[in-house]
Amino acid sequence: MPLKQIPVCSLRLSLCVLLGLPKLARSDEPVMPRGIFAVASYVTDMPEEIMRHPAVAGVFLRTSWAKLQPGPDTYDWSSVDDVIDRARVGNKRVSIGVSAGNFTPPWLFRQGVPRVAGTILPVGGGKEHAVEVVVPAVWDPRFRQGYANLLIALAAHLRTTDRYEMIALIKICGINENSAEMRLPHQAGAKTNTAGTATDMVPPWQAVGYRPSLVIAAFEDLARAHAAAFPDKPLGLAVITPEWHAFPPINEEGRLCDLKEVDTTRRIVRRAVEMFGARLEVQWNALTGDREPPKIVDEARRLGARIAYQENIGATRTLLFQYKERKLAAPYPDAPIRAMIDMGTKHGMAFLELFPLTINSFPEAMNYAKESLGGATTTRPVRRRRRTGVPVHGLRSSLPARRRRATRRVRVEFRFAG
Repeated sequence: MPLKQIPVCSLRLSLCVLLGLPKLARSDEPVMPRGIFAVASYVTDMPEEIMRHPAVAGVFLRTSWAKLQPGPDTYDWSSVDDVIDRARVGNKRVSIGVSAGNFTPPWLFRQGVPRVAGTILPVGGGKEHAVEVVVPAVWDPRFRQGYANLLIALAAHLRTTDRYEMIALIKICGINENSAEMRLPHQAGAKTNTAGTATDMVPPWQAVGYRPSLVIAAFEDLARAHAAAFPDKPLGLAVITPEWHAFPPINEEGRLCDLKEVDTTRRIVRRAVEMFGARLEVQWNALTGDREPPKIVDEARRLGARIAYQENIGATRTLLFQYKERKLAAPYPDAPIRAMIDMGTKHGMAFLELFPLTINSFPEAMNYAKESLGGATTTRPVRRRRRTGVPVHGLRSSLPARRRRATRRVRVEFRFAG
């Protein structure tokens, strides 16, 4: 599919319009997806048999800003279209997350956005090597403006190509390291293990003026941008536990501090629940059957958020390795996988993201998960106004017609202050 040339200036949304979007009424809240959602390392890695698997309710389209917007005025939606079209054939729904962080397009840095570079040691996932990363200062207005423009362009493309209703959930991204999870390179002091040596990330962040309050303010703007571009969709937020140091241990004075002094992850999660309530799904990406989820998950649930999980694929790989070492043949014993499903259900799980390796290796456990979680219920049917036939998409009908029309326009201005 050829690349599309779309003027970025035509895809700006004004901050006043953004802030004017109403909070969804309780009766109009988007329905949270349920069931098993398949996730692969890259969108092209989703096997065809997963798209047709009867126990799978949907797929997580994990993509990146650099992939979707290779140039300032150039968009490439081919990978998104391919996954959504394949999911439609298999009667699956699609959740989507557009990672920034190490997947920020290089052209943005050439426009002057500050960047921080270093080497990180991956947490989980079975990776065995250190990773070089280059991430932006997420509080820079050019970064926030550029990412917001991308979301507006993506939503416009999905609407005009009749793919928008396939989207079950949009994940709040932008503050990323090397995945869709909310985190930044955080290592304090150089660290070496069998995977390599991690960079001390504190001095580089101090050099660009890192402050926890700047990150939290950036999150609020990015979250509003997701909500504005996809006004009738549930919102997801993937986190890792505060104990894993998701953010640099730097306080408001710019000095090295103890992580508990700032606790940026918990502050952002609380703010997100305040902003979106039951429209928000907080997701923890390391679920196993022998470890309770972190307290932040249950705290988010008590505050009103919905809860989802992604399996700890590293633990599953280790389990399968042990089975092969014992020369066990498929179908493998699936008690640990069932225990993981039970653990998630115990803690209010709406849906569970599993990798193709797990789905294919434990067929009976997949049937168990389907029975425990149910199928995918995504967005409500689109209601249409009698006179114009324009989709309402869950917005309060009490809004003046002029204001409702403004929220649906693509050619509107979106500018962040600062």
